[in-house]
Amino acid sequence: MNISKKENGEFRIDCSREELVILSNALNNIPQAVDEQEYTTLIGASKTDTNKVLNAIISALNQASSNS
Repeated sequence: MNISKKENGEFRIDCSREELVILSNALNNIPQAVDEQEYTTLIGASKTDTNKVLNAIISALNQASSNS
């Protein structure tokens, strides 16, 4: 995995499919591991925002699978 900061303050993440699956699994399983009150404190984001990230990861994985 390679993470670099871009000039506009955003970050670029280059990672393998396996690393992306790890992130997907973690974001998918955390809601079942903690209660609602702990979630935002633990993650630092709402479930809605986290689901947006998870959906982007799932979409990327699905696109990669369909292009293989």
